Amino acid sequence: MCNDLLRRLSKSQNTVFCGRIQLFLARLFPLSEKSGLNLQSQFNLENITVFNKNEQESTLGQQSSEVKEDGMEEGEMGDEETPAPCSIPIDYNLYRKFWTLQDYFRNPVQCYDKFSWITFIKYSDETDELTRLWNLNPDNMEACKSDSREFMPSLEEFFEEAIEQADPANMVEDQYKVVRNSNYGWRALRLLSRRSPHFFQPTNQQFKSLEDYLENMVIKLAKELPKDLPSEEIKTGEEEDENGDNLLKESNDSPSIQSKLVTNSQMDEIAKKLGAQWKTLAPHLDVKEAEIREIEADSDDVELQAKMMLVSWQDREDAQATMESLVTALNAAGFASIAQGFGET
Repeated sequence: MCNDLLRRLSKSQNTVFCGRIQLFLARLFPLSEKSGLNLQSQFNLENITVFNKNEQESTLGQQSSEVKEDGMEEGEMGDEETPAPCSIPIDYNLYRKFWTLQDYFRNPVQCYDKFSWITFIKYSDETDELTRLWNLNPDNMEACKSDSREFMPSLEEFFEEAIEQADPANMVEDQYKVVRNSNYGWRALRLLSRRSPHFFQPTNQQFKSLEDYLENMVIKLAKELPKDLPSEEIKTGEEEDENGDNLLKESNDSPSIQSKLVTNSQMDEIAKKLGAQWKTLAPHLDVKEAEIREIEADSDDVELQAKMMLVSWQDREDAQATMESLVTALNAAGFASIAQGFGET
């Protein structure tokens, strides 16, 4: 049924839903599932690993020399900075043998040839030197969790430019915005799926393109992420009233709890305090039973369930998802202690 859905859905128009189906299948079936095994021995022969087979042609470990353009003065830098030389000694023979082995994994049928089989065995034995790298840390799992192996950027770092371009004061035309770049969009979706609770949150909004979806996400992130500019400066494209009357509709007082939007870090804190009692708060945020069942089906972690409920409320209320509204709901649900601490922030 899931595969039939994937065939019927559009990968460009229903990207999020397709991703949810694939994640569901990946969690449901074990690695030994027959449908995930290559029983017919079909190999992707087009997956060729390209590498320098002669050491003289390789720039591995060497500092690349940059030729200065005509008219460039001494001390002036080009578009790309010259990379620093590699300080780690590199064995080119090990490099060549290791990547040569990839060709046998790409097409294992080669091993039926006597010469190819001997080469495969020889190179496999010699690349056992990699074992010493694996033994640098006795606990491989802890080594993988090291901060030095964290290559994924934070939401703040990745979307900083997009949020800045979304500000009308910067007057960036749509065609020059980074969200219009297909490569940026692909990387943004992968990052959102790992770090943003909004990515898998059900929504009634329909988007005609990936660019429109990302612009909507940028607006949401601009309200949540710490920044120098107030979130009110990021607009959804509607014209602002000339006299600024729309900014004064909610309150005549100076900015306070009445107009402050709930941030992502505040929702994390509240979700942690609510824990398994989050369903008591749900009716006071107008979260329907169907949404509650869907949240419970998505995760067994009560803290994550509470966070998803708050995100659902924030997505639905948008600009009305203020601190005042949440404090009122917390008091009505009997969480006065949480509301008191939250209202003082």
